[in-house]
This record gives sequence, C-alpha cells and structure tokens, in this order.
Amino acid sequence: MCACGTLVIAIRTKAASASVQAQVNADVIRKREAAYLEALKQKRKNAAVLLAIQQRSLKAAESNLETTSKAYSDSRIQPAELKYRADAVLNESKREAIRIRNEISTTEQKISEINDAIMRLEKERAQNVL
Repeated sequence: MCACGTLVIAIRTKAASASVQAQVNADVIRKREAAYLEALKQKRKNAAVLLAIQQRSLKAAESNLETTSKAYSDSRIQPAELKYRADAVLNESKREAIRIRNEISTTEQKISEINDAIMRLEKERAQNVL
C-alpha cells in the first residue's frame, strides 16, 4: 500500500506541476498578445498621422493645380515658350496630385488591414477568456 500511496502522490505532484506550467505558458501567451495588440494600435496611430499629412499635401497639390490651371488659361495669349512652360507645370501638378491620392489610398488600405487585425486579435482574446 505504501508504494501505491507514493505513486499516487507522485502522479498528483506531476499533474500539479503540469498545471502550473500550463498556467505560466498561458500567461506568457497573453502577455505576447497584449504586446502585439499595443504594437498594432501604435502602428494604426502612426498610419493615421501619415494619412493626415498626406491629406494636407493633397490639398496643397490641388491648390497648386488650381493656381497653375488659372495661370495656364491666362497664358494662352502669351508666346509659345510660355505656353510650353505652363503645360509642363500643369502636367507636373497633375502628376503630383495623382501620386498623393495613390499614397492616401495605400495608407487607408493599411489602416483598414491594421483595424481588421486588431479586431481579430481582440475577438480571439475575448473567446479565450470565456
């Protein structure tokens, strides 16, 4: 009987040790998930700042395009050299506005992907808690 009792105690001790290890592992996973979630939130914040900057750049480019277009229409009565320069400036302004719009679109897509990842992670964490 004594050997049986020792075996039972050893099994219980091993089970308790495994339970403690599982709890430690779960805590480590939760801490990593929390750090990842915070990193995603910071990335979203940085992308939002970038988006605001890009939107201001777009406004400036559109204003420049408007000014250039007006100058171009005013220069139609000017010599061919002026008209050529105005065409070049107008086309460059249009390209700049298009480039900035594309950057804004890319940044908005990144923000959307980050938001999706955050929602997925928070949903998984909520399910794991239950």
